[in-house]
Amino acid sequence: MSRAPARCPYCEQKALIRSSEEVTIMVRDVYFDCTNPTCGHRWKAKLEFEHSIAVPASAGQPREGIPIMPRLRKALGMNSKPRPAPA
Repeated sequence: MSRAPARCPYCEQKALIRSSEEVTIMVRDVYFDCTNPTCGHRWKAKLEFEHSIAVPASAGQPREGIPIMPRLRKALGMNSKPRPAPA
């Protein structure tokens, strides 16, 4: 499917993303294949949204429920307590 900066935990060779599935808007299951033909390891990993590092200009204000990097929160004059992520 695509390239990813991931390495096989067995042989440490490059891995490719075979597919992925959305679990929630903030989490994806990602399926990897090792590119080393003598290894052939395949595994599932989780890709999780942690926080925004920049708010899109078109958004105006940060969207409710999307975590924002603490330094950005301070720059935007928001309270220091992060908002809970949507389920």
